[in-house]
Amino acid sequence: MRNVSDLSREELENIVGNVQAILWLDVDRASDNWDPDKSWDSETIEYVADALIRHGLRPAEGDQSDG
Repeated sequence: MRNVSDLSREELENIVGNVQAILWLDVDRASDNWDPDKSWDSETIEYVADALIRHGLRPAEGDQSDG
């Protein structure tokens, strides 16, 4: 697992932008609209996890917390 502190500013901005879009961008309408009241379900969490996995942030078995 990559350490978050090792990510570049560009990578962090990309990750946050992806998660923000997953949580609040409504693509089901005719045009893309930001919906601050968009409901989330278990699939939403899967999409967020996929975004983190794409950036190498999924912990491997046996990884320990830095805290």
